[in-house]
Amino acid sequence: MRKSRKGRKRAAAASAQQTADPRLQQAVNAIRAKNYTSAYVTLQQILKDAPNDANAHNLMGVALLEQGHAHEAATHLNRATRAQPGNPFFAVNLGRAHLQAGSFDQAADALQQATRLKPDLAPAHSLRGDALRAMQQWPQARGAYTEAIKYQGNQAQAHHGLGLVLMHLGDHVPAVQHFREALTNTPEEARRIRATIHANLGLCLDQLGQKPEAASQLLEAVSAAPDNAGFRQALVTSLKNIRDVPEPGKLRPVLLALLERDDVNPRSLDTAVQACIRQLEGVSDMLAALDRDPECPGSELAAYSTTVRALLADDLFRGLLGNAPVTDVGLEILVTGLRRTLLEAHIDPASTANRLLAEWTDDRLGLAAIIAQQGWLNEYVAFTTPKEHDAVQQLCTRLLAQGTISDDAGWQTLAVIACYGPLADTGIEVPAHEAPAQLKDVIKCHIDELIEEEAIRSSLATLKPMQDQVSLAVQEQYEQNPYPRWTRFNLREPKPLLDVVRADLPYISASDCQQTDNPRVLIAGCGTGLQTMKAVCQYQGASILGIDLSRSSLAYGVRKLRDYGIDSVEHLHADILDLEQLDEQFDIVESYGVIHHMDDTEKALRILANR
Repeated sequence: MRKSRKGRKRAAAASAQQTADPRLQQAVNAIRAKNYTSAYVTLQQILKDAPNDANAHNLMGVALLEQGHAHEAATHLNRATRAQPGNPFFAVNLGRAHLQAGSFDQAADALQQATRLKPDLAPAHSLRGDALRAMQQWPQARGAYTEAIKYQGNQAQAHHGLGLVLMHLGDHVPAVQHFREALTNTPEEARRIRATIHANLGLCLDQLGQKPEAASQLLEAVSAAPDNAGFRQALVTSLKNIRDVPEPGKLRPVLLALLERDDVNPRSLDTAVQACIRQLEGVSDMLAALDRDPECPGSELAAYSTTVRALLADDLFRGLLGNAPVTDVGLEILVTGLRRTLLEAHIDPASTANRLLAEWTDDRLGLAAIIAQQGWLNEYVAFTTPKEHDAVQQLCTRLLAQGTISDDAGWQTLAVIACYGPLADTGIEVPAHEAPAQLKDVIKCHIDELIEEEAIRSSLATLKPMQDQVSLAVQEQYEQNPYPRWTRFNLREPKPLLDVVRADLPYISASDCQQTDNPRVLIAGCGTGLQTMKAVCQYQGASILGIDLSRSSLAYGVRKLRDYGIDSVEHLHADILDLEQLDEQFDIVESYGVIHHMDDTEKALRILANR
């Protein structure tokens, strides 16, 4: 029944009276002061007196929304919009509540209503873009963001959202421009928001091949939000193989922190770390001099004692030696020279090497330990002269004759020996529980982990005794030297199989790759476990089988996965050529760096394709 004109006037008067309620302003002030409890109490009193007060319901919704109670907020905001269907600002708040609650279609509807009521309401267009983007309605989202910017050119949220849409659509150049506009219009104090924009700008620049600036933007993101795993991993990825590092002074502390993280592979950082080290005063000149005479670095090092001492005290240099193989030729020559100096000083206290070492460091044992760690990581690739080889053999003979290590000199001798080769190969009995703190990590990787791996080796099942001569030769190589030795891995959240495959193979048809929640994955030639770790972090809900020719490599991989608490991966000692004996089919077969070792690569590929 329609209200009479008199009734409508009475309702309007009542609404005006409600709007004029002074308690509403108290609630507004409380919300602005983030005193939500006070606002809640005041609004409850208003709604008790006037249950249909649209303004009170709107403010209650805003207060609840600010506290993260999106569903409760939507209830109040629905009542506000029903009471005042012509109020675009109530509709915007309702859209925000649905957006925060994850009800994207309802959010888009509410925000579209707001733009109908007030077409120039830029925040409504921008929020609608967010809802449409969440539903992957990319063209419609682009249109909504464009409308927002048309009415309010400095709308940072709209520029950022449009940048994300354009990046998804592959339009990276205009996306970069919109990300920059978003940064320009976002206040400095909004650090978390700026961090997200910096990260997305960095990712977009990386897609354009602008690596140094991409890394610079991602560095800004990590510096502002160091606990954000996504930003951190994006920075690590951008720094891989980069030599032109951004802002070395700002990057150094970030690199130091990354080198110590369990979820970051230090090998991804080696070139960036080495580039920062080269920027230390005098280091580039010293490395250039070493490069001119790489076989005799001792005399050149003597001319750069001040630089060497500063470098040996540098946390980033020491962090590199203990965590990742040195790949810079100049730095490798330097480490080779330092190792030779340690050996010569240890053998002859009256030598020039001993005097130089005294100038360079007060912790010879610690220096020997990190060089031993570096040797272990780089598979002892550094050049060794016949004279050095003979001297190390004499040190081994001396310790073997002693029978046990009982003093500081003995531990120093052991550390120097470890710089040149694995301690397990020497036959020296090492009382690990008595070792100095500097040698704990060396003993762990040279002795303790090998004992653990030997126990794993003996427990591995074999598919079939190997007969192929090439396979046997490759097996022997990797039994002696499992490769690669690695310390940590870049962890990330796994994704559904179909998402991974479509990202790598964007033109594959749906019929060629069916979705499964629990894909079965074969890693053919899993080696020491790096590829296995990648699969664990890549395929959501996967069950994984890793096979390899080498028991030593398999044991290394099993141990490393255990370090990360992963014991669900199956491992099998097997040859790819014998996989026909395995009565099983797989959703994904991965084989990296393996097939080229085989005598008949086409046969190997056919066998894997049939799995």
